[in-house]
Amino acid sequence: MFVFMYMLSVSYYAVSPREIVVVRKASGSFSIPLIAVNSVAVVEKPAISFRVLAYAGMWGYYGRFFSEDDNQTVRIYGTNLRNMVRIETTDGKIYYLSPAEPEKFVEAVRQRLKPQSLKIDS
Repeated sequence: MFVFMYMLSVSYYAVSPREIVVVRKASGSFSIPLIAVNSVAVVEKPAISFRVLAYAGMWGYYGRFFSEDDNQTVRIYGTNLRNMVRIETTDGKIYYLSPAEPEKFVEAVRQRLKPQSLKIDS
């Protein structure tokens, strides 16, 4: 079980010209297309009240959690719950990521998007 949880944990994030990529330790990666990003912001600490279908432990936080801030289930892929990047997509999905330098991460996303198509929150 511990090996499986380790495999799902986040290794790093990348911002390419077309997508935000979440790379896991051993179970592959997934991406969020930049064209689907509606807003991006740094959040000091999301108000997570409980796990829906998620893991929170030794190797971080990943899966679906209920967020009191958003009043819905959100997806968290991070190593900690402080200074996270909140990404909302055009289909209403909300992701929280924990890059080492959240402000630089948001700026990298911002640079790859057209300013008129993105709501930037600070």
